[in-house]
Amino acid sequence: MKRHKCRAPQRVFRVVRGGNFFYRGGMDKELVARLDKIESHLAHLEHQHEQLNQVVVAQAKVIAKLQGNQSRLSDTLESIELERVKSTSVKPPHYQ
Repeated sequence: MKRHKCRAPQRVFRVVRGGNFFYRGGMDKELVARLDKIESHLAHLEHQHEQLNQVVVAQAKVIAKLQGNQSRLSDTLESIELERVKSTSVKPPHYQ
């Protein structure tokens, strides 16, 4: 039986030096460009996600305030309607 020596795949390291990326392990320029593009898109999506989250939080506050206002208006309208019904209904003589 022949034994084959297995070589571990060459690892790719990304080292940051002064804001630049240095790749070891034989990554070609096309792959580096694709990775840079993906990282750029990811940063954009993260920024967009944060902006949308801020909008959702602001809208939730507005909705809560509007629900409170609607509840108070509903209670006020109900009490006004109840008073109107009481004042316009004629009581029978035996209740007076």
